[in-house]
Amino acid sequence: MDPTAFAGLRAEVESLFHSVGPRSWLASRPAAQGPAVEEYSRCLDPGKYLITQQRATAWSSALVDSGVAISNRMGPRTLGHWGAVETTSLVSSRRGTEPVFLHFTSEHLPGVIVAYGNPDVVLTA
Repeated sequence: MDPTAFAGLRAEVESLFHSVGPRSWLASRPAAQGPAVEEYSRCLDPGKYLITQQRATAWSSALVDSGVAISNRMGPRTLGHWGAVETTSLVSSRRGTEPVFLHFTSEHLPGVIVAYGNPDVVLTA
């Protein structure tokens, strides 16, 4: 993809992302100050992580709308220690490429797990 087309794709992602009215929140501490030890493994507001799903959905939609990929909802499944997820695959319109899988975790702790080639080959969460 040439730089001009990529810039257009990124602009489309931003437009789609902002159209859903992503939530924002004030930082709880200065950027250079990390959390206190007792704050680890504690999440008082898990809904704030919904933004990761909104961003992934914007990228997915922009890739499909531009003809770069085809999207296929695979429905609910169980994925390792993450439990129940809703999975969507993105397959490139170019031959010889592997699919990318977006696993959306539950609304209790929303997040996105990215897999490549096989739904169970997790790259990042």
